[in-house]
Amino acid sequence: MDYKMNNKAEFPEAIIQNFNIGQLVPHSFQQQTSLANNVWSFRTSQGRFVLKEYVQADLENIKRNQEIRHILQNHKILIPKIIPNMTGKYIT
Repeated sequence: MDYKMNNKAEFPEAIIQNFNIGQLVPHSFQQQTSLANNVWSFRTSQGRFVLKEYVQADLENIKRNQEIRHILQNHKILIPKIIPNMTGKYIT
């Protein structure tokens, strides 16, 4: 598969409003290096967060990855916590 860097993707501020994570701290977001996704780290009034936007993955792969992450978390393996949006969904 040919992966391309997703440079210069615009930070999706509107998506942040779907989560109960406080107000975005202006100019706190930074795009991270990723081969197949858009990934940003940012701060809000409630702490630091990472947003991953899947660019080249189908919904089934995303769901499977999230199930694996939940299993790892349940076994006390330290990985970033996945938080649901305000409607309780993990995929927005």
